[in-house]
Amino acid sequence: MKQRNGFVSNSSSSSFVIAIKKDGEACPHCGRSDPSILDAINQQENYSDETCVDGMGIDAVLEFADQLSEYGQNTETERIKKEVAKYDDEWELAIISISYHDPLIKIMLQNAEKAGTIKVLSKG
Repeated sequence: MKQRNGFVSNSSSSSFVIAIKKDGEACPHCGRSDPSILDAINQQENYSDETCVDGMGIDAVLEFADQLSEYGQNTETERIKKEVAKYDDEWELAIISISYHDPLIKIMLQNAEKAGTIKVLSKG
């Protein structure tokens, strides 16, 4: 998995701080489970540098929030830090970038958010 280091501003992609429910239970009848957005993004990384996982875990999210304050976005920094504190071990935190040219990944994010398996904590 490619991971970016530092704050990246790119006009052809959007960054998201997300919490992903770790539940991942398979269907008791057929054994299928929902596709992982992180797996889909990692597959897409083979074709695009703009869609990628920028960081994983609470430390990466807090570092990202601190970097935002360096760019004068102190309100967003504090908001992210408050949001992160709400999520326990049942959630995985990540920073992702989605290219404007990847509508399927964007739809996956929206559908998972509607289903409650992903919470978008920040969109940049």
